[in-house]
Amino acid sequence: MRTRFDLKKEAIDLRKSGASYNDITKQIGVTKSTLSGWLRHLTLTKAEEIGLSEKLKQKQIQGVFQTVLANMDRRKSRDRQNQEFAIREYSKSKNEILFKAGILLYWAEGTKKGRNFSFINSDPEMIIVMLRFIKKYLDITGEKIIPRLHAHEPYREEQCEKYWSQITTIPLSQFRKTIYITTPHKTKRNPSYKGCFSLKVRNAVKPFVIMMLWQKLLIQDILAETALVAQRIEHQASNLGVGGSNPSERID
Repeated sequence: MRTRFDLKKEAIDLRKSGASYNDITKQIGVTKSTLSGWLRHLTLTKAEEIGLSEKLKQKQIQGVFQTVLANMDRRKSRDRQNQEFAIREYSKSKNEILFKAGILLYWAEGTKKGRNFSFINSDPEMIIVMLRFIKKYLDITGEKIIPRLHAHEPYREEQCEKYWSQITTIPLSQFRKTIYITTPHKTKRNPSYKGCFSLKVRNAVKPFVIMMLWQKLLIQDILAETALVAQRIEHQASNLGVGGSNPSERID
């Protein structure tokens, strides 16, 4: 059985070799307070200090690397779950008009980068359709929505926020500060203009990933359907003997 003297000597040797307090306490089974008392007056040579510093840096780098790998694994797991949900929901809802309309609107006017769900437009009906879409298919309602207006400077006094609040039924208190855009024009060129409504959501990664998958699936279906229609037209034209329908029969 090792004596207290033996444990102290081993602790000193380990410290000189570059071991951390945590490593030493785990290896010899003493508390940090005991270890601190043993090593309080320990003097290290310059070489031992450098060695200890290098080992600590290596452990820090290893810890950061392990954290990065763990975060990557968690992200892959979340993306896999989102993909499974997206495929199930797409198969169930792909024939619904609102579902397809929402995906196509986001394809045209939504953010495609940064894993950030964001949609902006000045058309009130388009905004209403998108709000209905995210409510029904992504369960995004209430305070999950982050509204903000972008408007030209001459329209600052038009109370555009109030207009959009009424249109969307989102309380004014929920709106972020409006961004006013400077313009060389001092007059209001479009009396009906009420600015652009920006729709962002909290915890945006999940809906963004799902939307990108839905977009990809819908595009694939559209291209497959249009290719099939083109083949049918070509086939029908060939059966009717329409000149030029068969490439081998065309005359340049």
